[in-house]
Amino acid sequence: MGEIHNLILLHGRHAAKDMIDLEQRHLVDPAARVLADEHRSLNLIYSGFSQTSLPLRTPKETVWRRSGANVTLLIESGMEEDGETPVGLPAGAKARMILIYLQTRAKQTNSRRVELGRSMAEWLQNMGIAAGGKTYAEVRRQARRISACKLTFFLTTESGGVQTQLRHNGGFVDDEILMTSSNPRQLVLWNEEVVLNEMFYRSLLQHPVPLLEAAVRVLASKPMALDIYCWLAWRLHILDEPLSLSWSALYGQFGGGMSLLRQFRPEFQRNLEHALAAYPEANVTVQPGGIVLAPSRSPIDTKSYKAAKIL
Repeated sequence: MGEIHNLILLHGRHAAKDMIDLEQRHLVDPAARVLADEHRSLNLIYSGFSQTSLPLRTPKETVWRRSGANVTLLIESGMEEDGETPVGLPAGAKARMILIYLQTRAKQTNSRRVELGRSMAEWLQNMGIAAGGKTYAEVRRQARRISACKLTFFLTTESGGVQTQLRHNGGFVDDEILMTSSNPRQLVLWNEEVVLNEMFYRSLLQHPVPLLEAAVRVLASKPMALDIYCWLAWRLHILDEPLSLSWSALYGQFGGGMSLLRQFRPEFQRNLEHALAAYPEANVTVQPGGIVLAPSRSPIDTKSYKAAKIL
């Protein structure tokens, strides 16, 4: 993947397309957009989301469990007003983008009260999510599921050979993200603000993972690629030496919703290519038995951290 970035830098985007294999040309434009980014704006997530993930698509089940490294994420669906019908689990690209916005704004303002309304609508549009039609209907659906679900992070720590499991219960938010109207002809509107769950907010303050906003933008419609990018942004720059990971280990973390390992491997490789196109500094090699992660620069340098006041 580094070859694509080098060709873009040396010869430009259009010439680079003619110099690489046909099957990789679709990666040139997103890679070029990330390389051309001059603002270096930051997005943020809690590190737990760099080691686990939401469902890629809405599952039939009402409970979701996913583990990675020393973190396990458990999400339980909330219920409709009748108390019997599940609202459903947050899933897919739109749910991830809403959560990235909420976490980014909370950390930037050092407040668990996050402004919604026009601010979130403008950010979503800036990230390529249209403000209308089926796309925004899906955003509203995912916002409702985020508001209603129960969230638990299990964190396993080890000291002196003894493992200890910490449990963080709550939700993503304490308030409804949406303001509903009794008039069926009136569009569903965002509330003016939402309050992040206190435990979730504290975890975010203690363990934020910075993401390049330009990278999030080019991956906004690709939930698995976005998950892989978030994972690499957290993992690569803290490595001291290369780390080999088997396909079965990767399947355990990223393969939720796929019943067979043989289905997962090509899907992961396709999405890994997109994630690497958005992360020029990443040093990742695909091998027959899995992948190898090598120490790499963070997608955001330390000066940018301090400028954004997140350290």
